[in-house]
Amino acid sequence: MADKDSANGAENGAEEASDTLEEITMAMLEQLGASVRPARHVPNAAALKWILDMLASAEPPEELNMEWFSLGDAEAAELAEALKTNTTVKVLKLRYNEIRDAGAGALAGALHVHPALETVLLGNNLIGNAGAEQLAGAVSARGIVSRLDLRYNQMGPELPEAFCGMTCLTALDTCQSTHLSAHGARRHDKSEGASGGEES
Repeated sequence: MADKDSANGAENGAEEASDTLEEITMAMLEQLGASVRPARHVPNAAALKWILDMLASAEPPEELNMEWFSLGDAEAAELAEALKTNTTVKVLKLRYNEIRDAGAGALAGALHVHPALETVLLGNNLIGNAGAEQLAGAVSARGIVSRLDLRYNQMGPELPEAFCGMTCLTALDTCQSTHLSAHGARRHDKSEGASGGEES
């Protein structure tokens, strides 16, 4: 009987380990049912753990897609700590979350030391000028990030000026459709060809 129970436990453990991120997210949405809309304000702990486990695995990914994970500052800080010891991630997608200045500051700390991050997408969060300034300092100091998306946050119109002269950036996306030239930041109106649309 004990052997049978052990076998069942091992089988259940294997099934849990094989859960994909999509399965975890869909399970959460199914539990929420008709109350899916407030899901953005409930951190998806299972999905975050899945990502952190991937970062700690023998073959960590080059891209992390954590959009719509309902992540706040605490979760962003946890992710930032994991990124400080990672060397593989090149693309970090964190759009459509609840990250504020504290979370942005924690992520900036990871950007200061990460050797590979090139694309950081933080659009549709709650980041203000203080958090944006910390991100700007990290991007400038490290010189590796080439694409930064900060659209639809809570910064003032002066934010793009904080990134002027950063030759490492090829694209700085904000709600003002700011773009950069090869010699640093410059403002563009949409009529001048700035690409303010969503990208994957």
